[in-house]
Amino acid sequence: MSAPRPPRTRSTSEVAQDRPPAPQQPRRPPLQNRSHSAPSWDIYPGNRSRSHGLAEGTVIEENEMAPANADKAENYGSTNGSSEVNLAIVGAQGVGKSTFVQRALDLKQPPISRSSMKKMSLDGTIYLVRLLEIASHKIAFDENSRLVWPKFIGEQEVPVIDGVLVLFDSYDPRSVVQFPQIF
Repeated sequence: MSAPRPPRTRSTSEVAQDRPPAPQQPRRPPLQNRSHSAPSWDIYPGNRSRSHGLAEGTVIEENEMAPANADKAENYGSTNGSSEVNLAIVGAQGVGKSTFVQRALDLKQPPISRSSMKKMSLDGTIYLVRLLEIASHKIAFDENSRLVWPKFIGEQEVPVIDGVLVLFDSYDPRSVVQFPQIF
């Protein structure tokens, strides 16, 4: 058995002191200061030859909050030549709607509005994806068992909904009971 080694310390020799510090790779600006994102491996020349198994096409991201006084024409159809996709995130209080939106849109903090948008690119087409958080008690069904969406979320008019994600709390059966018509 050998004796315990003393802890290692940094060299204080002239050779170690004269060595230039390792170059740091440039950092991307925060989301608020950029409108286009490129995969980080494309920034550095030595990494350009790797494909990383991803499909061609750069994702273009931009976090925006929906304006409260948006014109009705802006809520339907395309904006700035991009197609719009409106997804309702529905669930009871506390099931994780805001957490889902935060993770889906890669936000650093939970959203401050019930309507969050992000520009995304898929196969060369730019989509404006809007996620609308809607509490389950705000949704009704008409006499034909069709969904009746609320007219407004806060002060913003609800646009035409293209898709719905219903979130449940797996530990709370009451969050499922609220939707008997769906099952």
